[in-house]
Amino acid sequence: MPFTIIRNDLAKMHVDVIVNSTRRRPIMGYATDRYLHEIAGPKMMDERKRYGVLETSQAIITKGYGLPSEYVIHTVGPTYSDGKQGEAQALFNTYMNVLELAKKAICSNHRFPAHFIRNVSFSQGTSLRNRHQRVQNLSSDIRDGYLSGGLR
Repeated sequence: MPFTIIRNDLAKMHVDVIVNSTRRRPIMGYATDRYLHEIAGPKMMDERKRYGVLETSQAIITKGYGLPSEYVIHTVGPTYSDGKQGEAQALFNTYMNVLELAKKAICSNHRFPAHFIRNVSFSQGTSLRNRHQRVQNLSSDIRDGYLSGGLR
C-alpha cells in the first residue's frame, strides 16, 4: 500500500477515519484536537469521555459527528525523552493500535495527521521513516493510506 503525504485540512476531508492525537484525560487538547472537537460538536467529547483516561499508545474510536469523516480514532502518542526510554517502540505500538482499530472498523481510507510527529517531539524524518517501515505490513490490508500535514 503506498503512502502519500498531502497537505490539507483534516476536518474537511471526506475519509473513513481521521486519527487524532489526544490527551490522556478526556479533556479538549490543543491545536488539531481542539479544532476537530469544535467542528465535530459536543457529542464527540461526550463519547470520548466514556473511555476515561487513556494510556500511552492506546487508541479508541468515536463517530465523526459534525466532521465529514465517519470515525475519529483518538490516540495518546509517546513523549520523546532521550530515545532510550522505549519511545520508538511506544510510537510503533501507537501506529499499530490505530491501524488495528481502523481495520476492525473496516476503514479503508485513513489519515494520520503529521502534527502528531511534532506533538510527541520526534524528528519528522525519524518518525516518517519509522512509520513507513514499521506499519507497512499491517497497512497493506487497508486500501488507501495518507499522511496529512497541516490544520487549515
